[in-house]
Amino acid sequence: MMLRPPSRDADGGPACSDGRTSRSNGRRARRVVALGMVIGLGLLGAGAEGAVAAANPTPSAVGWWWRAQSKSLPEKLPPPPTAGPGTIYVAGSPAAAYAYAAVRYVLAGDQIDPVLTLRVTPNGDQGGASAVLLACTTGSAWSSEENGQWEDAPTVDLAHCVDGVRSADGTHWRFTLGKLQLNNRVDVAIVPGGLPGGQAGSTFQLTFDAPAAGDLTVSPGVPSSVAPPPSIGGPATTAVAPVPTDGPAPALFTPPVMAKGTPSLPTDKEGLTPTAPAAQEAAPSFAPASTPPEAPAAQRWVGILILLGCGGAAAYGFRQPEDTGGPVGLGRFRAERTGPPPSLT
Repeated sequence: MMLRPPSRDADGGPACSDGRTSRSNGRRARRVVALGMVIGLGLLGAGAEGAVAAANPTPSAVGWWWRAQSKSLPEKLPPPPTAGPGTIYVAGSPAAAYAYAAVRYVLAGDQIDPVLTLRVTPNGDQGGASAVLLACTTGSAWSSEENGQWEDAPTVDLAHCVDGVRSADGTHWRFTLGKLQLNNRVDVAIVPGGLPGGQAGSTFQLTFDAPAAGDLTVSPGVPSSVAPPPSIGGPATTAVAPVPTDGPAPALFTPPVMAKGTPSLPTDKEGLTPTAPAAQEAAPSFAPASTPPEAPAAQRWVGILILLGCGGAAAYGFRQPEDTGGPVGLGRFRAERTGPPPSLT
């Protein structure tokens, strides 16, 4: 007597309801595991992207202004030939600055020691080898603007500056801004300077690519808090407030940074105002303090947990014997099948 082999479905399983259910459940479990692993990897990638973005701050504001561009003109002048869109322009003369720029960054709460690199555009260096360039904290509020009017340029805190360092090939300038960081902000003007000893600065014109992500590098750490400057409304001073004998010493603004050069600016662009970043950082705020988003770190942990869970489920599932639909065979040969069906050929 010929025995007809049990019929099988399209996937090779027994054509019975229990077998089809088992096969279907197995395929569904594998799909769920695969989907979970894809989601976990996606969350890990998003978290890594967020970490990279946090490590490379982008400027929140960039601007530059020059003396020829005045609100008294009937029409706005075109920019100098080298100062096209997406650039910043700084120019000096023995008398005083002819043009200067400003940049603002908002750092994460665990970032310190910012270093800014400004890259000179092609044909953007005229007299740069003898130029003196400084970064100083801004002394008034300002907004992003290209080819801006002189009246809108921020004032400059002369007492808090650092020297710019020109590369040997003249392709970029570097500014170490750690001493100018105000809590989690870097808000500085890039200005022409005079030489040590009161000598007048040289004549130069420098055009830079506007800073972008990666042009400001930072290190991990916790920034120190900043208190109000000793004087607001005129040129910054180095006066120290008296220390009371019956209480703790009052917090003061950071000590002046002694740059080798001195800012070369007209008097109307010198000093601090009530809108200076230092004053705003120290002023009380009645709005709820914003906190940096925690999404990248949370995404990484969720992604890791999902991957671990899916890996465990996959290992458990694939170690179980495959159910092929119940016992097979006749009489004393009838037994449970725990492996794949034998080939009929």
